[in-house]
Amino acid sequence: MYYSRKTRLTGIVCFLHRLGGLALLSACVAVHAQTMVRCGNIYQDHPCENGQSGKVIGKMNHTDSGVKSSSDALCAQRGIDAQKMVWAREGGATQERMMQSAYTEDQRKLVLEVYNNRGSAPEVRSAVEASCVADKAAARTAIIVTTPPAPATK
Repeated sequence: MYYSRKTRLTGIVCFLHRLGGLALLSACVAVHAQTMVRCGNIYQDHPCENGQSGKVIGKMNHTDSGVKSSSDALCAQRGIDAQKMVWAREGGATQERMMQSAYTEDQRKLVLEVYNNRGSAPEVRSAVEASCVADKAAARTAIIVTTPPAPATK
């Protein structure tokens, strides 16, 4: 069955919107730490009962995604968008279809970067964020180097 371009784009936008809602919901989950305690031959996350002495084995930190986000908000958003694209790719979305649904040149570059980068969604997200941060650092350096000094006043 043939769907018009508008219908296809609407479907893709709705899909990405739903993924964005899920990402936002999962971002609201708080980070928590868990302490492991050994009580005899039993490992548990709470102190030993009945006055039994326990040994604290260690603390485990859990985050919602396991992805270390960058300090730059735009690069973090770019990483989230890349992760959504990887999920779509794993769901069968082709590069051509993603390129058609990209509205801006920046989105097209992101599609190319995602489809040229193999790995799991968190790995691609981290790579995209790191690339974005490095590009911004290089751009700042280029601006500093190419900025002419202010003219001297008499």
